[in-house]
Amino acid sequence: MGDEGYVFVPTACEQGAACRVHIALHGCQQDVGSIGRLFIEQTGYNTWADANRIIVLYPQAKVSPFLPFNPKGCWDWWSYIDHDDGYVTKAGLQIAAIKAMLDALTAAGGSPPTPPPEQGGVPAELIVTDTSDTAAALAWTPVAGASSYRVWRAGADEVFRAVAETQGPSYGDHGLAPATSYMWRVTALVGGTEGSPSPGASAATRPAPARCDAPGTCP
Repeated sequence: MGDEGYVFVPTACEQGAACRVHIALHGCQQDVGSIGRLFIEQTGYNTWADANRIIVLYPQAKVSPFLPFNPKGCWDWWSYIDHDDGYVTKAGLQIAAIKAMLDALTAAGGSPPTPPPEQGGVPAELIVTDTSDTAAALAWTPVAGASSYRVWRAGADEVFRAVAETQGPSYGDHGLAPATSYMWRVTALVGGTEGSPSPGASAATRPAPARCDAPGTCP
């Protein structure tokens, strides 16, 4: 592995906002020693992360002409380090090193300060952090004293229905239709009492990926 890794931290995260972490592993011959910072600065991860409050960690593999033999600077996808099947598990040397980087990156942050409860225990902000063709990732401002949160979703009929209850201030809503607009709200349960709904957040799922049912049918 390289002696140095890189990390992108959005301004909102630097200022104390609650943020997630994404680990971006470069491909073969895409390490800093081979192409400089092109993978880090030109792949679009940072723009996406800045808009969605996501910290991006860029660990680095490096070229090695000697044992362990890694002539193209690849990550260990064929067990070139110790030729043991454990390389794909959390005990694998590279995976363990990346986990240590993640722990070091997040250790000093701790838990974000919990804001005082809004009137009626209402989450002050709800955002959609990412979408796929069948799912959406939601996050919201935590409410002090909340034992759980109820997630409400509305489709084209604009009628909100409860779809889940979760303990933390985030949720992955699955089973959605591709290329469809939705809106969400969240309510907090404090002392067994459900508060008023949060401001709504809306997003559209992505189109379904193209299917290749027969040779030559893909674009």
